[in-house]
Amino acid sequence: MTHPTSHLLLHEEDAFRALLGMTALRVGASARPLVAADVEVELRKLRAVGQAPACVLVEVPFRELGCAASPWEELVALRRVADEYDVPLHMDGARLLEVAPYYAPHATLQDICALFDSVYISFYKGLGAMTGAMLLGDAGFVGAAVPWRRRLGANPYTSLPYALSCRAAWRAHAGSFEARWHKLRRLAAEIGARHADVVRFEPSEPTCAQVICRLKGASVEALERARDAAEAATGARVFRRLRRADDGDSFFEWTLGPTHLEVEDAVFLEAWEVFTREIG
Repeated sequence: MTHPTSHLLLHEEDAFRALLGMTALRVGASARPLVAADVEVELRKLRAVGQAPACVLVEVPFRELGCAASPWEELVALRRVADEYDVPLHMDGARLLEVAPYYAPHATLQDICALFDSVYISFYKGLGAMTGAMLLGDAGFVGAAVPWRRRLGANPYTSLPYALSCRAAWRAHAGSFEARWHKLRRLAAEIGARHADVVRFEPSEPTCAQVICRLKGASVEALERARDAAEAATGARVFRRLRRADDGDSFFEWTLGPTHLEVEDAVFLEAWEVFTREIG
């Protein structure tokens, strides 16, 4: 059971179905984060016919929604519902480290993970390791998962280079996410105020150091020409790759990495000034 925008549904080539024979139950509205009420309704229906899902999978945060995150109260409520219906709660925490500062007034990273029976964390996204991830859970769960790494073809001769890269990335960048989040919030607020006729952010206030930027109206070709002109003038690239939305607008994911903290806000703002001027 998972949200309609789950990474498993959109980006994994139906691996859960083709390799494991599993069926995905989509719950909640695709335009907003999952809430406990969405899950409870479906679990109640399944219980009425003597069925239950293998688990409830929750993205923290929801990448396809610009990394919007379920409020802390909803995560707690999801835990309550999972306990009530005796269903395991799994977190797709590929960007958990990025969003942890958003929950800081309520909970630590450990508190967030403690709400879930199992957690997946990526080391190559916000941390910038070569590749790699970690699966967390109790000893029995992890022990049962180990042979599936080999069965699913993910058991290389050695993982040492990746493990070393993950450790180095953690040591170098694990403490940078709060500053990156605050920087992106400042930039999004300023750019949104100056260029509301061109850009809209989803969510309007970023919940971590990644957000979706929607660019209104212009063609992909015009936007790319404006991007290149802004880069030539300022040395800063507004975006790397555009995607096209169903409504005709273009959009991209804007992520602030650790090295972006070394760049003054004024550099980003100047690049956007040139970019929007070139579009017009």
